[in-house]
Amino acid sequence: MRMTRWAQKFNLTVIPCEDRPDRPAGDHVYRIVDIFTTRDSSWEPSDIPGSIEPWAREAYLRPWGAPDYFDDAGADHHLFARVLDAEGRPVTTERLVRYWSDGLAQLGNPSYQGYTRETPKERSGWANIPIWSGSHFNPEAGGHGPWCWCPEGASDVVVGGGMPHNWHVSTFVVWQLQPREGQGQPPDAPVDEPPLEPPDEPVVEPPDAAALRTEAWGGLGLVYQPESPLARYAGQQRLGAPLSAEFTSGAYRIQAYALAIVYAATDAPERVAHISWHAASGNQLVNPDVPDVPDIPDVPDIPDVPDVPDHPDIPRPTPTRSPTVTLSPENIAHLRTFPRPPQDNGFGLHFRIGLTDESIAWTVERLKSIHARWTLIYAQDELQAETAARATWAAGIMPCMRIGKRIDEFFEPELYVTALKRVGAPPYVQIYNEPGDTREWRKDALPAGWLGIFGHNWARMAARVVDAGGYPGLQVLERNELDAAIDAVAAIGRTDIWDRAWFSLHNYGANHPPAYPYDLGLTVFDDFYGVLSLLAFARWMQERIGFVLPMIGGEGGWQYGQDQDRRYPKVDNTGPVKYHADYHREMFEWFRTGLLSNGEPLPDYLFSVAPWIAGGWGADDWWGGVLGTKTDTVDAIASIPLFVRRFSWDG
Repeated sequence: MRMTRWAQKFNLTVIPCEDRPDRPAGDHVYRIVDIFTTRDSSWEPSDIPGSIEPWAREAYLRPWGAPDYFDDAGADHHLFARVLDAEGRPVTTERLVRYWSDGLAQLGNPSYQGYTRETPKERSGWANIPIWSGSHFNPEAGGHGPWCWCPEGASDVVVGGGMPHNWHVSTFVVWQLQPREGQGQPPDAPVDEPPLEPPDEPVVEPPDAAALRTEAWGGLGLVYQPESPLARYAGQQRLGAPLSAEFTSGAYRIQAYALAIVYAATDAPERVAHISWHAASGNQLVNPDVPDVPDIPDVPDIPDVPDVPDHPDIPRPTPTRSPTVTLSPENIAHLRTFPRPPQDNGFGLHFRIGLTDESIAWTVERLKSIHARWTLIYAQDELQAETAARATWAAGIMPCMRIGKRIDEFFEPELYVTALKRVGAPPYVQIYNEPGDTREWRKDALPAGWLGIFGHNWARMAARVVDAGGYPGLQVLERNELDAAIDAVAAIGRTDIWDRAWFSLHNYGANHPPAYPYDLGLTVFDDFYGVLSLLAFARWMQERIGFVLPMIGGEGGWQYGQDQDRRYPKVDNTGPVKYHADYHREMFEWFRTGLLSNGEPLPDYLFSVAPWIAGGWGADDWWGGVLGTKTDTVDAIASIPLFVRRFSWDG
């Protein structure tokens, strides 16, 4: 068995199948063969506690596009399981992996109902569940996490999963089927690994005790009432006071009520409580000692956004085409109610993937270098959202938050709204992403009736964002997806959602020029695969909702090296014409000149664009990445003179 040194230091323990309380029978056993961890979603080996080792990265990281692409690899507070058959092929039996947080001894308790069972993904072979700060522990003091997990049947069990010192650590465990006797290595036998030597670096000390202050709860009750004992989200949940949450997935329905949460301390009434609970019907738990989440340190002072004259003397070309959509005075007045960043110029760029403190600071500096005022941030939990929003908003950049959850995955959107409010940023919160993409569903496949599921789930979550005081973001790529969301909102009687909703624009251009398809004498209703696709969505919104939502850049622009339409050149910066740089500059110039590439006036509903991507992804990274920094593109945007964009109400 291979176990990384940090997995050992975090006191993870392997319990052989033969030592389990339930003693499962069988001639073959799923033996644990590999255990490793990642820290802060990074798969780069480093000296940071919890980071991955090179052998694990080489063995298990799969690139985008691979048949077994590991799309969840960047999760940073999860427990993963991969189960292999005797030939090393992933086993993806439904509800194969069980997780529980009430101790190994529950395996010998036939009445215990607290298991969460997960199905590995068909493509990657990995199953996982998220864990939260209630799973924290101090490994240097001999502590370990509360979680156990294993495949069904005869198998070894891993014990001790959690979040050491509340760090964002994910734990990965791999099992393989082996004969119970006579073949295979016992669980504790090393495989081609020298004995582990003590690390040279000093042992990392736990956080100061004051940072993990314990508060007594004046009273806490939780009633759990599943319709089925197989409760999908049994385990660890995050609840605030008060909260009534309901979620439906297949045959499972969960209703949880936090009856009372009263902190002894009165200085943080809005703090989110973290409690552990299990799926015994009607069970009530009282937890007297709940460690507080350490406060996020203040970000360093960042220079103010440079002052720009409101309306410098910019040449304003005369439009040569009438607007595709004419906005009513009421629509224009509605658009004016949405918050925008200081010195708004409409420039945006998708944030870097991976939200460590270093990555956030790195990205903010680069966004500032191109005078960006907007960004879309992919955050897998509200802690990441708050940390990233604090830094971007302090720099005068509007942080629009995309919740990093799949369409059929449970989450609590109110937590993201609260996180943005805590840093003073307008709570723009995008719910779901590109519903027609199989990667946005838990099984990497579109389920039967997926359009209806998407629309229903979006409407319910959007209503919760509105009720929490946020602005819910809708992201779709096709007309039928837009219609599904609109129909679902009407079905639940919450058309007030549209009063605060915004559209997350993904105006990718392929290798088409900015004016496409108007350069061919066509319109976006003939072919809308270009950066002007926003015009089609505006018309469809006006037809269905009665007005156009504000459009805020989420992704888009030109991915580097695109050349699928052979009528046009490849989009890169390698030849005498720097297409990647020139195309992006032309799109950003819309906001300065007030003119779109097809000759239409810049519409009021287009708040920003945000091409893909600052960094952390690969070939498309504007900075770094496998193809290096796109210097020509960065310089082209940075060279645009400072200005503040004009709306029709500016005169």
